[in-house]
Amino acid sequence: MEQDNAYIKLEMALFFQEGNERALSFFYHELYPALAHYSFQLIQSRPIAEEIASEAFVKIWRMHYKLNSYAGIKAYLYKILSSSLRSSIVL
Repeated sequence: MEQDNAYIKLEMALFFQEGNERALSFFYHELYPALAHYSFQLIQSRPIAEEIASEAFVKIWRMHYKLNSYAGIKAYLYKILSSSLRSSIVL
């Protein structure tokens, strides 16, 4: 079962790189809850945390052609999120 999940993540990462919107949707459903929760823990505002997490997906989609692994997509989302959170905390 775990091997099947790893294969799906690999396949979706390759589709993501090709610009497949279903792959974007897969990663959104897979990673958004954790990103929004992480944001909320740092800024204590659910609407702002959710907006920042959503915007991370918009930003990563612009770079989809550079990313071809689940781990790379996840890491880059957290990098984008961290940068956005630093900006919002400073403001």
